[in-house]
Amino acid sequence: MGCCESTPAVPEQIIPDPGYEDEAVFTIRDLSMFNDDYEVLRGEHPNPEIDRWLFINSGKSRSDAIIEVENYVRLNEEKPKQGQVLYKAVFKGSPGFEETEARGIGDTSGLGLMLQSLFSGQSQAKPHSEDMHYVRKAKRMDRGADKTRIKKWQLNTQARITPGPTRAESELMGSEHLWLKIYAAGAAVATYDKKDEGWQKDVFEFVDCIDFQLTKADGEVIDEWRVAGDTYDDAPNFCSTQLFEVTIERDGMTKEGDKVVKTHAPYDPVLGLLLAHLMTSEYSVKGIKKDFNPRFPNAPNQTGFSIPFNQLM
Repeated sequence: MGCCESTPAVPEQIIPDPGYEDEAVFTIRDLSMFNDDYEVLRGEHPNPEIDRWLFINSGKSRSDAIIEVENYVRLNEEKPKQGQVLYKAVFKGSPGFEETEARGIGDTSGLGLMLQSLFSGQSQAKPHSEDMHYVRKAKRMDRGADKTRIKKWQLNTQARITPGPTRAESELMGSEHLWLKIYAAGAAVATYDKKDEGWQKDVFEFVDCIDFQLTKADGEVIDEWRVAGDTYDDAPNFCSTQLFEVTIERDGMTKEGDKVVKTHAPYDPVLGLLLAHLMTSEYSVKGIKKDFNPRFPNAPNQTGFSIPFNQLM
């Protein structure tokens, strides 16, 4: 659960859970700006008075992140606000970001490159042509930038997905549990503006792509798909896979609104709902940027460093 209480009350009429092989349409709606819990409503254009269906609860157990899809049947005396858990995804530990500072940082003049080599141990090669796209985009966001530094990053993580007691009959395609494996890559650019009092630093993150692979416990691949990032264009608002398709509605030009999920038979629709939620929230472009904290020095010619993000304090 997030930092603020957001457990919704039980609706007057509880909608039965969807069947194991039914095709369903869900609308995922953010409950609060202060936490990561969501309400799931029935249909594409739901009426909140009668269409409240399920609840997505995000929490932690020690260092693990846990995301659960619950219904409104609350029978647990020890946890009176918890419904029956239909599916659970558990991510072990924090997301593991690995950063590598790209060559040719900072000023690309002859003197600048020589100073870079002296102070940071970087080679005097100019930035790679593919890296210059990030630099140009960052400079468009910070038109007064005098110098830049760039880091490439990648993320590898996975979640163990298990059904709750009431979904055990779905059998997860013959597997006791599933793995959702996630890989993402991109870059971060620090821009430096020279001020009277010193250097002003701004950092811009870019996501190239996010890859998802769903496998059985023995490693057999069920489905895999790629979502484009925001490096070359705005992040996409639609994705289709074997199990589901999801559309992210927009509230204005940039703010994300509801997510509409349409599941595909013969897969369990609640599993499709959970996967669609994970790729549009925790492991969306926005979610990855929220977790990523690239480390750049306060001045462009200070010594650079590159260590796994999950080892930083």
